[in-house]
Amino acid sequence: MHRRDFLIWLSITVSGFIALTTNLLNKILRYISGPNLTKEQEAKLVEEKIQNLDRSVHLEKLREERLLKDKILICGLKDLKKKEGLPFVDFNLKPALAFLGKDNNPVLISSVCTHLGCTVQSKLNKGRLLCPCHITYFELDTGKALEGPAKLPLPMVPFIVEENKIYIVKHA
Repeated sequence: MHRRDFLIWLSITVSGFIALTTNLLNKILRYISGPNLTKEQEAKLVEEKIQNLDRSVHLEKLREERLLKDKILICGLKDLKKKEGLPFVDFNLKPALAFLGKDNNPVLISSVCTHLGCTVQSKLNKGRLLCPCHITYFELDTGKALEGPAKLPLPMVPFIVEENKIYIVKHA
């Protein structure tokens, strides 16, 4: 290799190394300094943080209520419908539905599918509850799995009725 070829190779190698190092340092500095946000983007992030905090506060209030009370008001009997469930949160902070079942009796049932934990739909499908994740149907009045991959029934939520109002209770 001639001296001239060596100098060309060396200058190309050094230039490449400098470019690579500069690019890497630029990425590190941008990572450390964070993104350059407009005021609107920053305000949107702050709003999302506030919403997340509000949801956390609401969840903690529900948790506190369940620690302090043995029964929690869900709705009035008049609020129940036969074909569409009224969503609520049970004592374990899991989603559930309240329906007007056969003979106009209330039915409170977990809306967490026993197959993989998806949420069943609140509107009845041909008189049955449907979990849309893997197409499992459940009987409303018993929670029994009728068809689909789920084998276990949906748990019934314990409740009492007092003065035409429905309350969930810790223990039946």
